[in-house]
Amino acid sequence: MKKYLLDTNIVSYLKDPYSEYYEVVGRNFLKLANDAEVCVSILTLFEVEFGLSLSSTAEVRNFMQETIYLIDTHFTVLPTTRQGAKLFGNLKVRYVKKYGMKTNIAKRDDIDLILASTAITENAVIVSNDGVFKKLQAINPDLKHENWTLDGVTENL
Repeated sequence: MKKYLLDTNIVSYLKDPYSEYYEVVGRNFLKLANDAEVCVSILTLFEVEFGLSLSSTAEVRNFMQETIYLIDTHFTVLPTTRQGAKLFGNLKVRYVKKYGMKTNIAKRDDIDLILASTAITENAVIVSNDGVFKKLQAINPDLKHENWTLDGVTENL
């Protein structure tokens, strides 16, 4: 069974009917729902819980609570692991060197690097609308990536 690891942006598109990507992401998700294991990282829950704590209106609070419910009822939540941490260290060093970045600038991509490390160690396809994953694929071809904001996505980008 194929395994998918959804980035927070994809989870948000699945939940938000006002998103420009709501329908296409929903279609791509439904194509796979019965034939795949769909996961999120514990870090996605961290990000959504932060959004809930930060929310200043009842509408945003409800959206965040419904997103947490969606995760709790439809997805496997993957933890971070020691193996993933080791891969993260290696991947980040290669990322910084390949793209000539200063380490403090590269910190903004840490969560994405952890997600990529998790996807690789779990043999999962990372699903994201974030361009950093194409860069990471160039560094580590074991990273499989799909962007469900595009219609008809069935293969790695």
